Amino acid sequence: MPFEHGSFVLDLEGALLFAGAEMGSVLNPEGEAIVITEMLVYIETPSTGAATLDVGMGTTATADVSDLVSALTINGALTGKVYSALAKTAKVELVTWPATSYLNATGSADTTGFKGKLLVKYMHQAA
Repeated sequence: MPFEHGSFVLDLEGALLFAGAEMGSVLNPEGEAIVITEMLVYIETPSTGAATLDVGMGTTATADVSDLVSALTINGALTGKVYSALAKTAKVELVTWPATSYLNATGSADTTGFKGKLLVKYMHQAA
């Protein structure tokens, strides 16, 4: 039996102040543990402030977490750039997203002007 899978896009938008998940947040869309198989960060418009992006899973929609993306530069000449957040070597365990957790995107400082997208692909865990 093949693994069922899905995907979604989370819009990311810069903010003046660091507040924990101020750039974007989404509750696990399946309501059950799923495995993230691919994650891309697309930079549509870079931040005007010198800032970095953290993405991770938290128990609340405002948690500042960085277990998936840590300190990705999001200002400068980056328009149209795409980064793989899960580019790892072989035999590295993929991340399981707990059923009641949030995927949060947080800036390290002033991320005003930033616009981007987080593209996430996932599969259901085997029963």
